[in-house]
Amino acid sequence: VLVCPFATRSEAFEGRHNLIPDRVQLNVRWSDLEGLTPRGEWTYEYGRPSTGYGVTSAGGYVYVAAFTGGLKIFQETSGKATPISYLPTAGNAYDVVVSGSYAYVAANTNGVLVVDISNAASPSLIHSVPLSGGTRRLALDGTTLWAIDFNGVVSSIDITSPAAAAVMDTIDVGTFGRDITIAGDIIYVAADSAGVVAVSGANPSNLTLMPTAGFVVPSETNDADSVDHDGSYLYVGDHGLGLLIVDVSTPTAPELAGRSAESFHSEIEAHGGFVYARSTGDIDVYQPTGLSTSAPPTINPLTTVDIDGGDTPQRLTIAGGTLYAVGVNYGFSSLSLAVPSAPSLVSYFNFNESIIGSHLHGSLLYVAIANSTYNRGGEIKIFDLANPDLPTQVGSLTTAETPYSFDAEGSTLYVGCNGELLVVDVSNPATPSLLGTYGGLFYQGYGVEAQGTTVFVASSGHGLRVVDASNPSAPTLLDFYDVSGIAEDVATYGDYVYVGMRSGSTTGWIDVINASDPSNLTLETTLSIPETASSIHVAEEQLFVSYDDGFSLYDLSVTPEDPGFVQSTVLSHIDPLLTYHYGHLFVADGLSGLKVFQDPAFATPELTNTDAVSTREIALDGNLAVVIDGSSDVGFRVYTTD
Repeated sequence: VLVCPFATRSEAFEGRHNLIPDRVQLNVRWSDLEGLTPRGEWTYEYGRPSTGYGVTSAGGYVYVAAFTGGLKIFQETSGKATPISYLPTAGNAYDVVVSGSYAYVAANTNGVLVVDISNAASPSLIHSVPLSGGTRRLALDGTTLWAIDFNGVVSSIDITSPAAAAVMDTIDVGTFGRDITIAGDIIYVAADSAGVVAVSGANPSNLTLMPTAGFVVPSETNDADSVDHDGSYLYVGDHGLGLLIVDVSTPTAPELAGRSAESFHSEIEAHGGFVYARSTGDIDVYQPTGLSTSAPPTINPLTTVDIDGGDTPQRLTIAGGTLYAVGVNYGFSSLSLAVPSAPSLVSYFNFNESIIGSHLHGSLLYVAIANSTYNRGGEIKIFDLANPDLPTQVGSLTTAETPYSFDAEGSTLYVGCNGELLVVDVSNPATPSLLGTYGGLFYQGYGVEAQGTTVFVASSGHGLRVVDASNPSAPTLLDFYDVSGIAEDVATYGDYVYVGMRSGSTTGWIDVINASDPSNLTLETTLSIPETASSIHVAEEQLFVSYDDGFSLYDLSVTPEDPGFVQSTVLSHIDPLLTYHYGHLFVADGLSGLKVFQDPAFATPELTNTDAVSTREIALDGNLAVVIDGSSDVGFRVYTTD
């Protein structure tokens, strides 16, 4: 039998800001203290940091080969790219093409993967075609799939029956293979220092080099990275020479017909007399005119388009009148070619999104997902953990600003965002709705604690804000307490508010504020702590404070206005986050994983168990514990009690 407070903070403080939680007796045992094996897991694979290497569109869906991020499938509606599904790949996904109900993925050393996409929401791997080298690029021509690997081997693959796709023939072009395109019966390969090599594909079962044994354009070419074909011209993206335009009206006698003034265009796509070329952070648009093999002109771009966020495009693909650009770092953009000389942004999706906050209330988990690169707002995802073996997303709400922290009171969720506090109705988790916004936080709402309709917010450089949300459609400021540092987190006990503070990277303290009248805050005292405050938590008449290399305990039972120091514990990794439940202290200790301490009020807390997974944050309620994955910030693990 353990003595513990009410299961949830919201139950303890329902309706009044100065109610001290009673104690209840519960018979409970953490089964996972003996093994700490998670029951269920969820990973936000759409946002797993990864590089887009290939992209295509078909049937209203966008398919992205996202390197270590596997195959990602999106649907575009009303100018928004929405993730539909994700399929991990055995090898790094470098390219993807689609034919009918099947997607073909270039999976490096795992050859070509054949994926059934008849149900885009649930793609399934049905077959793989092993190839000798690392498969890099793909091109489709009817029932023949062409592949080029890093070693310069071209493969022709019969996909008449996708589930039994097989290699018909291969040919080695003798150098590094970077890209591939089809022009009738000729396969052109961007072959790095060998320029562009031409292969006859008239008989896919008997591949041969063209009579000229390929060609080099021009002699100083050293970095042919990309190649595309449009009409009688071949367009070559060269890392050192820019865009090269080659007249291939006589395939056995190709001639240079023009070139760009820009010297860096390692990725190009040609369509309808226009050429779209990768530049650093931009796409240059060309409309080549006056081409001549006798006096090849130097041409300049008509315009330059900045893809969203200034990301550098890794791969360009045109499908259905839309130009798709996958980025080196952050995601993909789709641009309308309704005016081909001036592509306009339709939608953007950022891969570099992550979980930066969470809150567990009953069996509902609220997760803050943010764009960690360009602060383009974020999303609140709601999961039902009633079946801990299978976390299920039941709802979501897009936020204009980045969300950081939560607290729930009944059917109302309070969300601390960048510059604002949101009041959200979650009475129906499937359709959360925004009730109102308080926009006076100025900085990030790093910590939120609600007592009834009185909401305390740790607002970064603007200290503590107290918001009255009794009228949820028009929250108002009751009072504020300015601070000399950065407010990182907030917790309450009775009439007192505890604010975790930092100044710089090494100095931290706790401000203890009297909030018996929340419209007239007064400072009671300041507690020194060894390092900057990472998180604070109140339970069992104790104040738990974590900082860069450990945590400290303070006694609130006698003088909560001036907590008495109990003890400190040193941990091995920085910024541990913690919470207390059922007589145990749960610590998300960075790279060293989840740690559980029993009887933490004792002079020497007993470490009872660990789970050696990287952790970023932990949330508990009832018989559930949720740990945010610290290795990538895109997933969580669920633990349960007996």
